[in-house]
Amino acid sequence: KTRDTKFIPFIIAFLLAIYSCVKVLIENIQESQANTTHQINDSVLNGIIALSIVALSILVRRNIWKYLFLIVVVLSFFPFLNFSQTGFAIYIDSLKIDLIAIPLLISHFVLNIEMFKVLLSDKEPTDQS
Repeated sequence: KTRDTKFIPFIIAFLLAIYSCVKVLIENIQESQANTTHQINDSVLNGIIALSIVALSILVRRNIWKYLFLIVVVLSFFPFLNFSQTGFAIYIDSLKIDLIAIPLLISHFVLNIEMFKVLLSDKEPTDQS
């Protein structure tokens, strides 16, 4: 695999979040004469903020982005953080099993397998991207 494939789950999550925002903006423009306003869910805004923090860590070329993104994906299983306005989920009490987040989580582990090894060991991760 090439070096850039490790970013694929992050890119998919970020594009989902951006798509949700653009969709709401387009709906507001199209229905501006109908006095109807669509809003972005707070959970999607939280997702955009969290993904932006991950993007900043990628831009400063730190390996910590892998762990930050892992935390963001795990948090997306709860109702206060989401990547999309719409989605598929199974709810168990307050735990949301997001059928979008699960493939992101699995692919993130598969494409960044060295992160999993570091999480299971006591060694400090290196500061490379």
